[in-house]
Amino acid sequence: MKNIVFINPYISDFAAYNLWAKPIGLLRSASLFKELGFNVKVIDVLDVFDIELSKYTKIKIEKYHTSKYPKKKISIPETYKKIGIERDYFLYGFPEKLFIKKLKNISKPDLFILNSIMTYWYLGVEYTIKIIKSIYPDTPIILIGIYASLCYEHAIKYFKKYNVEVIPSSSINSNSSLNYILKKFLNYNKYVEIKNTPPIYYEDYNIMKYGVIQTITGCPFNCDFCASKILSKFKLIEKDTIYKDFQTLFRKKVKDIAFYDDSLLYRKNEHFIPIMETIKDKIKERNIRFHLPNSAHARYIDRKIAQIFKELNFKTIRISLESISNEFYEIMDKKVTKQHIIDAIRNMEESGIDKRNIEVYLMYGVPGENIKDIYEGMKFLFDLGVKIYLSDFAIVPKTKMAKVFPEWVLKEPLYHNNSIFPKRFIDKSFDENIYKEIHNTALWLNHGIEKGIKHIKIDLKNHAL
Repeated sequence: MKNIVFINPYISDFAAYNLWAKPIGLLRSASLFKELGFNVKVIDVLDVFDIELSKYTKIKIEKYHTSKYPKKKISIPETYKKIGIERDYFLYGFPEKLFIKKLKNISKPDLFILNSIMTYWYLGVEYTIKIIKSIYPDTPIILIGIYASLCYEHAIKYFKKYNVEVIPSSSINSNSSLNYILKKFLNYNKYVEIKNTPPIYYEDYNIMKYGVIQTITGCPFNCDFCASKILSKFKLIEKDTIYKDFQTLFRKKVKDIAFYDDSLLYRKNEHFIPIMETIKDKIKERNIRFHLPNSAHARYIDRKIAQIFKELNFKTIRISLESISNEFYEIMDKKVTKQHIIDAIRNMEESGIDKRNIEVYLMYGVPGENIKDIYEGMKFLFDLGVKIYLSDFAIVPKTKMAKVFPEWVLKEPLYHNNSIFPKRFIDKSFDENIYKEIHNTALWLNHGIEKGIKHIKIDLKNHAL
């Protein structure tokens, strides 16, 4: 059978941190081809636990097996210099020698399938492709993922010089894309129909300290700033698939599991609750810790859910407020109110969860925002005794909120980066120092929560502590 190599590429950015990341779409795609009888191999250049990595560099593993990535400083793109940004810029992933070694050690590949995540990481994808081409110049390359989906035209144009085939899908999850690849690249002419969600393919990770679980694809909500509904149809993943993923992680002896759902608790009584009830004994036996980096909808955290969080060792609990303004409530498809947040926190506290372990997402840098609302939001969360997790706005192409930006900004994915505060492109009074002050205020308030301080005065008029 033919050999297919799936690669999770390098990141190019000002900063990057590993919060239990795994390329779910790529790994499900690998599993799909494995089930069809192909030889598959996954190379994840962001795998900080790779058994060979320690021979090349040292990575400090932090709390709950989160970590920084290996990195090297590279020249900042001229695109950023043109708008006055002069900061250190990095490439994150394996040292090049290790990646080359892994490429040379695989069986001769018939096809490479590359992932892409953030739209503004495409230079990391290019770096990956250049290395592949230096060793296997004639092997076809397919690019899938979020960037390939949301910036399809840019990807086709930019990667044309490398003869890359771009598939506008976050994973190979449709009959049309699957059969197109089978016929064009693999001489497989039998029509295949995808009936169920394939499990996550973890077999090529030689050491795993954490894993990810996904129980739902897409999202039932339609927030103006989010592309979840664009990238994936809403679907409850089959329980059999989810149990297989859990069994793999149990076999791999992971200690930390992150849920990477955009709507984990939606239809909880038919999905999340029975899933957790089914496997809770095995979870307790292994003393596994759970994490919610994508956050959970506060409106669904009733006493039952709070008790599950407590009983099954949920250590990282994040929920989303985003903003306290009424205008933002409409932008968020009316999915959360301040009362939802209050009720969720009360339910968790009454179930024995320390409020200091709860973090609440608050967005800033959003077009049309009122700075006073951000400070009022931080004060609201501090008064509740929970930590603030600031989420800086990034442009997500094809969303309603992206339409407020000029076409030249949308056409250059580097400008989508949350680190540069895209609001600068439409707000003549933009001042990055304001956002540095917001960031510092959040740090101080969170420090106060850690120390048990219950009263800090915030001057809402002058936006200061």
